[in-house]
Amino acid sequence: MAVALFPLLDGETLGSNLGRYSDSIGAESTLRLRCRLFGYPCKPDTRLPSGINHLAEQTRDYWGLTPEQILKTGTEFYYATATMSAEQRELMFAALLEQPGSRTFRRSVGGWNAERVPKFRYCEDCLAQWQESGEPDHWLIDHQLTGVYLCFAHSRMLKVAKRGIHQSRTDATVMAMKDVDDEDILPHASSSERAAFLQVARLSAQYRIASGNIPSAAIYCELLRTAGCTWPTGSTDVRAFTGSMVEHFGRNYCQASGLSLIRLATWLKNIEGVGTGGESSHPFMFICAMSMLNALCAAPGTFTPAIRNKDANIAEVPTAKVYDDFYQNKEGFRCRGLLHRANDAWRKDLSDCEGRLLVCSCGMTYRTFNAERPVETGEIVMTYGERYYDLISMRFADNFIVGGTARRFPLVNPRFSRWARFCGFSVGKTMTPAEIDDLREQWRSIVTNSTPAKRIMSAHQADSRLYRKLYRYDRSWIVQFNKDNKSLNSGWKSGSVGSQILDELPRFRDDSQVT
Repeated sequence: MAVALFPLLDGETLGSNLGRYSDSIGAESTLRLRCRLFGYPCKPDTRLPSGINHLAEQTRDYWGLTPEQILKTGTEFYYATATMSAEQRELMFAALLEQPGSRTFRRSVGGWNAERVPKFRYCEDCLAQWQESGEPDHWLIDHQLTGVYLCFAHSRMLKVAKRGIHQSRTDATVMAMKDVDDEDILPHASSSERAAFLQVARLSAQYRIASGNIPSAAIYCELLRTAGCTWPTGSTDVRAFTGSMVEHFGRNYCQASGLSLIRLATWLKNIEGVGTGGESSHPFMFICAMSMLNALCAAPGTFTPAIRNKDANIAEVPTAKVYDDFYQNKEGFRCRGLLHRANDAWRKDLSDCEGRLLVCSCGMTYRTFNAERPVETGEIVMTYGERYYDLISMRFADNFIVGGTARRFPLVNPRFSRWARFCGFSVGKTMTPAEIDDLREQWRSIVTNSTPAKRIMSAHQADSRLYRKLYRYDRSWIVQFNKDNKSLNSGWKSGSVGSQILDELPRFRDDSQVT
């Protein structure tokens, strides 16, 4: 006997339809309903269920859809297989029609497990439009795809339902999960970032309904060359590509969607044909890369670093004398920035009381005193522009420390590390009150047992690491404690240079490295 389900709405998820039907009959769970429809215990959070032939048979009197139509209109099948070959897609299609076997050929749509944003997303404008037309609220497939945080129909940021539902037992409806406290996913995104989000949403929706094919690897390689993301030797500049991705989408989007450095680098290797093989890259990577590369190709060489002193007398550097392809001629200066691209050039020539400041479009600012001497990055780099700002942001988002032992960017010099710390990029560490109390007790014990004549200095020599840790996490306490317990005959007056040596020592150490 067929199940009297509600009609499957355009773009509605299967779970949304089953949830609406379950609510109408007062059922607390959709597990039994799913087992009857699919012919096997299918969990509510299954994105690509098997048994589609059985589902079409059970719903033929109310949906009137063929198995092919159900896969196309009610699932992410064509999106999930967008990077597969025709043979792989046919094998997976045939596998989904039948009951799941012990070794069914499958591709996990949820394989992109780095995304931090939950899947229950909705658009307020869509809900208002449905209410006006009398259409029931429902979850849209396109809103749940990886990295889709903007409604392409209304150009509005999506919201995430916060209200918790036992997802392993039932298919929740929009009204059951929607709450007045729900917030936009990325409320502070800039206009350019929102435009990038919108393009990702549109491309994802097109691939979901099989209205387009992901371009070949050869086309992506050509786009990489045109966008300036390759070295003169022809190999891909991984740093330029990753920096451009963060610059295009913003740091918050990369963190939320899971665009980490390792995934970007792996995708580049697969494009170049030097990957380790195995499962093809997720379509989300191709979509994001297409959005970014199209933007770079539309406006090549437009990355201009910010100049703080806008009132300065700025003169354009003659490009013919300073810049000659990637390697500048011997009479000019050579930029050796980590993210310098083939299409970068000198953009600004500033002057101050100490010499000339040359600004490259990659974001590097150099101070030079001798016009005949090439620029050396490690010696006279003054500041780093937005492209480098995004680079270190992504490294910290991926739990890597600038200047540390990470192998992804091994050429970071100490000056860059100090600049990164100055800009506030340091791994946030906290200590519990119990840990701080334990450190205080250790310091009290060391000071008590130290030489009376040089109590604080002796304690510092005995355990300088403990001192620096307290100075970092409990500065006000240790400063006051040392003042109250310093040697009476030390000869240091309050506020003197000698009395400030210990207070300044940790700060001096912090300025020389990023921890």
